[in-house]
Amino acid sequence: EIVQQHPGLVWLGITGYGRSGEGANRVAFGDDAAVAAGLSAATADPPVFCGDAIADPLTGLHAALLATACLRRGMGGLFDLSLCNTTRFCLQFAKEELGARGTVTGSEGNWMLTLGDKTFAVASPELRRPC
Repeated sequence: EIVQQHPGLVWLGITGYGRSGEGANRVAFGDDAAVAAGLSAATADPPVFCGDAIADPLTGLHAALLATACLRRGMGGLFDLSLCNTTRFCLQFAKEELGARGTVTGSEGNWMLTLGDKTFAVASPELRRPC
């Protein structure tokens, strides 16, 4: 009702997996939303995390651009951006840049990512203890 009563206002909803559909009631964090979008699988074999909570800043930037564009055009409404779908959207533009997926080898404390003729050290995951 509020959105209909104030047509010039921009309302942004940021969700993990969208306001409707299968994942509507699921809580998401940047890491799991990026994995669900296919980002980890697109970057290495076997899949590895490629950024800490990268879906969060990607979605925030897209939300800011959307709000700015709407306000400049005098448009309003309720817009939903999901962490997963925004990451999936961005991934389609990076696939050409990523080229062939790299290969992850090694064992705990000694992980390596080989991509083409280059090899990179990959840090082992660290357990984060709550405060």
